Formats: sequence, C-alpha cells, structure tokens
Amino acid sequence: MSKWILFLLLVVNVIGQNEFDKHVRKLTKQLKSPDEQSKIAALHSLGHLGEHAAPAIPMMISLLKKPQSKVAQKTLETFARLGAVAKPAGYELIKLLSSKDKKTVLLVRKALIAMKDGAVGQLLKNIDHESTKVRCHILFILGEIRSLDTHSFILNKLNDNEWQVRFAALEALGKIGANKAQQEVLQRLFDENLQVQILAVKTCGAIKPANEMFLPPLAKIFAKDSLVLRKAILQSISDMKITSVKINKILVRSLRNKKMQKLAIKAIGKIRSVKMTKELLPFLQDSNTNIKIAAIDSIGNLENEALVFLDDLIPIATDGSVRVRMHTANAIGKIGEKAATAAMPVLLSLLEDIESEVQTYAAIALGKMGKKAVSILRDIIIHKPRLRSHAAYALGQIGRDSIPTLIELLNKPQKSVQFYAAEALGRIEHEDTQQAIPILIKLLKQSKNKQQFVEVLGKIGPKAANDLIPLLAEKKWQVRKAAADTLVLIGPAVIPLLAQTVRHNNKYVVLYSISVIGRLQDKSLAPSLVEIYKSTPDAQIKKSIVIALGQVKEGVSILNDALLLPSLREEALVAIEKIARDAPQTVNNLATVLQKEQWHLRKKAARCLSQIGKPAVAKLMDVLANGDRIAQAFSVIALGNMGQDAAQAVPQLITTLHQTNDKALKENIMFALVSIKVQIKDIMMALQKYLSSEDLRLKRAAILAIGKMGELGAVYIPKFLYEAQQSPKKLRSVVVNAIAEMGEKAIRYIVPFLKNKEMLHREIIAAALGKMGQSAHKALPFIVSALENSSGDARKEMIKAIRDIGPQGAFAIPMLSVFLRYEDWQVRELAAQAIGAMGKKAEIAVPVLLPLLGDSSWPVRNAVSETLAKIGGQTTVLGLTTALRKPFVELRIHALITLKDLGPQAYSAVDEILKILRSDSSVRVRSNAIYALGKIAPKETKVRRELVKLLKDKNWQIRQAISFVLKQERD
Repeated sequence: MSKWILFLLLVVNVIGQNEFDKHVRKLTKQLKSPDEQSKIAALHSLGHLGEHAAPAIPMMISLLKKPQSKVAQKTLETFARLGAVAKPAGYELIKLLSSKDKKTVLLVRKALIAMKDGAVGQLLKNIDHESTKVRCHILFILGEIRSLDTHSFILNKLNDNEWQVRFAALEALGKIGANKAQQEVLQRLFDENLQVQILAVKTCGAIKPANEMFLPPLAKIFAKDSLVLRKAILQSISDMKITSVKINKILVRSLRNKKMQKLAIKAIGKIRSVKMTKELLPFLQDSNTNIKIAAIDSIGNLENEALVFLDDLIPIATDGSVRVRMHTANAIGKIGEKAATAAMPVLLSLLEDIESEVQTYAAIALGKMGKKAVSILRDIIIHKPRLRSHAAYALGQIGRDSIPTLIELLNKPQKSVQFYAAEALGRIEHEDTQQAIPILIKLLKQSKNKQQFVEVLGKIGPKAANDLIPLLAEKKWQVRKAAADTLVLIGPAVIPLLAQTVRHNNKYVVLYSISVIGRLQDKSLAPSLVEIYKSTPDAQIKKSIVIALGQVKEGVSILNDALLLPSLREEALVAIEKIARDAPQTVNNLATVLQKEQWHLRKKAARCLSQIGKPAVAKLMDVLANGDRIAQAFSVIALGNMGQDAAQAVPQLITTLHQTNDKALKENIMFALVSIKVQIKDIMMALQKYLSSEDLRLKRAAILAIGKMGELGAVYIPKFLYEAQQSPKKLRSVVVNAIAEMGEKAIRYIVPFLKNKEMLHREIIAAALGKMGQSAHKALPFIVSALENSSGDARKEMIKAIRDIGPQGAFAIPMLSVFLRYEDWQVRELAAQAIGAMGKKAEIAVPVLLPLLGDSSWPVRNAVSETLAKIGGQTTVLGLTTALRKPFVELRIHALITLKDLGPQAYSAVDEILKILRSDSSVRVRSNAIYALGKIAPKETKVRRELVKLLKDKNWQIRQAISFVLKQERD
C-alpha cells in the first residue's frame, strides 16, 4: 500500500479515535447532569462502547450512592454489559451485596458474574464477610464464574456456622465439580440443616463414577422420617445405577409409600435388578396409569432378562389406556425373540389397534420377534392393506429370515404388496437379498413407479449390476434411465463392468455407460473415453464423453479439441470450467471462442479463463487490445474475477480506461481494477480523475468503485459528499451505496461526518450506516448523539439507521419515544418501526405506543401495531385490552389487529374481545374481533359457542368472518 494512503488513513484513524475520546468525555460530563433521564441516556451509550468506556468508570461508581434509584440500577446494568472493563468497580459492587433491595442485589450479582476472573480477587477477599447474606451471594457468584482457583476457598465454607452459607458452598462446588470434594460432601450428609442434607444427597448422585462409600450413610439417613429427604435419596440412587442389600431395603420400603412409589419404580428400572423387579408386579394392576406405565417401562429395561415377567405383561396389552398399550408393546419388544411364541398373538392384536401410535409400537416389537413372526406378517401384507406399511417395517427389522417371504411377496400381482415388500428388502443388509435381483429387475421394467425398485437394487449392490446392463438397451427411455440411476447407486463396484459396456455395439448402452462413469466421477476409465472419442464418428457419443470427462476432471486435450467443434463447444466449456485450474493449454482456444462466438458462449469462455488464472492473463490482455467491443468487455470482467492474479494487467487496464470512448468498458475496467487491488496508488489516482467527470455515468462508476476499496476509500468521503451536494437527486443513492460498501472496518472514519453542518451530509452518512445493518452497531452512539440536533431528512435517515442496525440500539428507546409525538407522520412511523426493531427490549415504550393505534395517519397505525406485536408480553396485552374500551374506532381496530398478531399469548384479552363482539356498533371492529379470536383461542368452548351463535347475524360480513375462522379451525 502506498505511503500517502497509509498517511491519510492514519490521520483519519486518529480523528476517529479522538471522536471516541470526545464522545466518552461528553458522556462522562453528562453523568454529572441533574437530569435523571440524561444520566440514563449517557449510561445506555457507555454500555455499548466496551473498553472505550473505561475512563468513565470512576464517575459511574459515584452514581451508586443511592442503590435503589433508577440511575444506580442503570449503572449496574451498564457494568454488566461492560464486563471485565468494569473491574475497578468490584469493591463497591460487593458492598452493595448487603442491600435489602432484591433487584439491586440481582443486578450486582449479574455485573460481578460478567466480570468473570476480573472479579475473583475481590470476591475471595470478602468470602469471610460478616454478613451471612453477602457470603452466600459471593459463593453463588463464584459458582457461576466456575474458576478452579476458588475450589479450596469454597471447601472452607462447607464448615461455616450458617446453614445458608454451607448450602451455597455445596451448590457452588456442584457447578465447579464435586469429584475432588467427596469426603466433604459425605460430612454434609449429616448436616444439622435439612436443606443442606438434601443438596448433599443430590450431589452424591451427580458424582461420576458412582462411589459406594455413600451407600451406608444414605441408608442411615433414609431411616429418618423426612419425605423430602427420602425422595432425594431415591433420585440419587437412581442416578448412581448401582445396587446392594442396603439399596434394596430402601427401595422396598419406598414402594410401600404412595408418595414415593413412582420414584422407587423408576429407580428399580435404572438399576436393572431382576430380584427387585419382582417387587413391581403388583403395580401392573395399579389404578394410577402413571404408576402402571412406570412399572411396565422398568420391566422392559431388563430386556432379555424380562422374559420371566412376560406372562404378567401380556394381560395389560388390552388395557383401556392408549399409553399403557403403547408402553406394553414396547416392553415386550425389548424382550426379543425369546418372547415370540407367547407374545405373537397379543402383538398382532395391537397391530390392529384403532390407535396408529399403538400400531407403530406393535410393528416395532414384531420386528424384534425374529423368524417366528414372518409367516404372520406375510399374511398381513397380502390380506390387510391398512396394516401393510407396519408389517413391511417389521419384516425389514427381522432381517435375513424374512428374505424368502419378501421375494415371494414380490411375485404377487398386487402392486402395493410389491411396493411394501421392496421397501422391507431395502432395510435388510445381507447378501441373501441378491436372490431378489431377477424379480426386482422385472418389476423395474414393468412398474410406473420405478424409484422404489431403483433404490432397493442400489442397496443390494454389485451383484445386481450384470442384470441391469441389458436394461440400458431397452426401448423405453424411462427403463434405461432407471437402470443407469441404479448403477450409480451401486457405486464404484460397477466400474469394471462399465469398462466393457462402453465398447458395446448398442448405442444406448454406450451412452448410458458413459453417463454413469461421469456421474460416479471415476478417473480410471478416462483413457478409454478419450480413445473412444477419437475413434467414434457418432456426435452424440462424443458429446456424452465430453460431459463425462468434465465430471471426472480428466481429458483436457480432448476438451481443448472439442472447443473448435460447434456441436461440442458448449459442453466443452461447461466441462473445462470444472477443471480450469488444470487446463492452461486451453487458453488459446478459449480466447478464440471469446472473440468469435455467440454472446452466451463468450461469457462461459471468459469464466473459464478467469478460473485458469495467471496463465490466461497475457491472452486476455491481447484480447483487450485487439478484440471487438464484446470481447473486450468479457476480458476485463475475467481479469477482475482473477483478483491479484491479474496484477500484471493493471497498467494496460488503466491505459485503456483513459483511452477508450466506450463508457460501458470504462465502467467494467473501474470495477476490475478494484477487484485486483494491486498497485493501489495508481488505481486510486486513475479512479480519482473520474470523480470530477462531467459524465454522470462515469462519475457514479468511480464513486462505487472507490467504495469497493473498503477502508482505503474512506479518504474520499469528503469528495463524495461534495459531489452529492452538487447533484443530490442523481448521486445521493450512489454515494450511500459506496460508503456502505466500505464496511465495518471503515466505521471509525465514517462517523465523524455525522457532525457535518450540512444536513444532506448527515443524511447520506446515516443512510450508509443503516445499509450496513447490524455490522454498524459501533456507530450507534454517534448516530444517537447526532440525532439530537438533526432535522428534516437527516433526522429520518438516522432513525432508519437505528431501526436497520437493530436490537443493539435499545439504549435509544427513550429518545425514539420522543419522536413518536412529532408532528411529521413519517417521523412517527419511522420511530415506531425503530422501536419495534428492538423487540422485547422495547417494553418500556408500550405506554407511549398504545395511543398511536388511533393516529390520524394509517401508516403510523400499522407501524405501531406491528411494533407492539414484536414487543409482546403481558404489559402489551394489558394495554391493548384497555385500548379496546376507548371510543375511537381506529384505535379499537388496530388494537384488535395487534392482539390477533400476538396469538395465544393474548389469551387474557379474550373476555374483553367477546364483549366487543357482542356489543360494538362498528362492523369493522366486530369483524376484526372475530379474526383476533380465531388466532388467539379458536378451540376455546366459550369462543366457539359465541361464534356459532353469531352465524345467524344480520350482517353478511360478520357471517363471512365467522365462517372463515371456523373453517380454518377445522382445517
């Protein structure tokens, strides 16, 4: 990069940094203001400045003197956003942990957690604080920070005199990792406080691998008469997944207590003890469905070992509960083949269950019953169409033993039977499936829906290939295509066979064999393809070979020759584009195409040349010097697409730029130069000349081209703004796009221009920043600052920019709320949209937004409605419900539209909407009330009853709205 550009960028960088420093000083001064809102706005801005906000930290600390004030709480929120930058405030924050105000404490904890390791030092200094509450908060914060360096300090607190501190220490250890503190956890099992004991019990279960040393104390504690503690022990035993005599006694005792039964049953299921599972049999007849299902699942968890309980499971399969039947089928399936003889009848009855979920579970279970289920499933596929898909799934799960039956089914005349049999075969991975190849080939030829058989044959593999080759010669193209698709699915294993078929005497076989080779991208047969290309006179075969060579990325010499043949040229260009980097020998022929062929072929040739890179530069320069107008244009585009590979072409491009009279070519050269980005000084000097051109087209191109140079182009922003000032209608949007193109890195150079006296300049800069979207979030404080003293279109563009940059501009909501009352309806609309872009963060603006639902301007009403829908929440719903009682028709209508957009979250407004539906005098209001109810609670009984009643309403619009809502609900 040239020294003069580096110097200019350095100057602009210093200016940008100075602007940041000035902005922070201004905000720090603003923190001294007696106005509360002014302080809050300054804190909003500082929160978005990151490390730049460090000089303001001392002043922010001074705002904490009244912890419960809005300013102090906003300061705490700002510290949380700044994270480690706010480390100097750590001591003052810890002092506030003793506050009686819960919100203050929560904000302090959040700020200290955000500081991470930066807060650990101060926290450890105060870990022995005299206040129990403070010690607890510090332990909680350390647990969230999860620093291993704090482990020993937290362990010491397990012996604190206050149970709350011991609880907090144990909780923190659980977050950091309690494996190294097992002895300490063991001691806490006998803590005098119940809450600490419960947490210690849960921690025992969380330690992995499970340690049996916890079992005796857990058994001893279980003897205490505390239901909460016993439940915690059951959960811990369940997590440990180990068994012993002591655990069995605990489980048996728990099964006798109705309040602990479900937990005990689940624990037995996780432990997987046959001995303990016997204790669950009485619960299979329990009147409580959830208890019954827990017992079934626990038995199923034993898998093969659950065979001894099969006779107990079978009777439950006829239970009246769908869930019980589903879980029973699942449990029987887990037992496997050993259960087949006894379980088959019950599973078949479940397969015909009226509930599809039960059928699915029964099919899965039958699939695990092995060959004993095959003949029954065969009969189901033949005779019971409704159950075919489930039976096919089960046969596929059974695997090898079902193959003969599936082959038999493929020979049945019913097409759906054939389809499901093929589907089941496709699920089986075994060599015996090759026995089905002849019948599958036959069905592939005959069937209209060939894809199912293509996929199955593709899965069966290489053995099917020999039978598929003859199909490549079939008269019907659909059969030929299906056979080729199947060969591709089989994969590289068919290559040896294709080596013979590419020389077949049938043209179709040759063509489809070549196509399969290309699609498989196999290079081993490329020499054969080249040889056939040279020997065959058939143009169609030649074309197919050219396409295949492009796919396998070989045969450059053939592709180069094909460029000279009109019938093959287009295919050759497509193929060369895929291997361009390895095809420098095609440059001359590509250049010939570039200069003499049709427009679309020239475009493809230029694309190939650009991908070849450096070896093509000289030829493209020659075309630029001697080619026709179209060839010159494409050569310039190709050079630009090469980027820095085209560096040697820069001098010629600049010369041509100055010499040619072709404006389109000049434009192309400008954009090519900025894509190459080599010899920056020469390029910038060349482009700079056209910034003062009288030709508007060239001036636009130069501005856009310089914008594409990124932050390097930032030095020309003053010139851009000057030109836009001279021709605002013609150049404004171009300048906006150019500045936006400079990107995030150039923001520090762009934001100082927001202070220009000319409102047009501010307008353009704001529009450019808005166009950058969220990447321009660092500019938000500057936009908000400039918004205060901007007017006209500049003000509108700044509000638009805040809207387009999005949620990170939430700190601007108070200022945007002021513009909601502005006399210009466009400003009100934009302010509403900008607030909406902040989402749920904008809840504070709801009271100001609600009255604007009745605004005199419909765009404002629509914008406010959309914004309220984005904000959502019960505050919004409550405000909208209140608005429904207002006398203004438009206000009520847009309140209803917003409630409709909020959907089910607006349920609390249903009663008020029903009142309006019954009594409002406006048909439009009543219609919107109907549509709102349709989105909020269409299935609610009282809503349906009211809507059905009004189907006889006198007004046709009301009847139509109700019919629409009821139809939607049915659909």
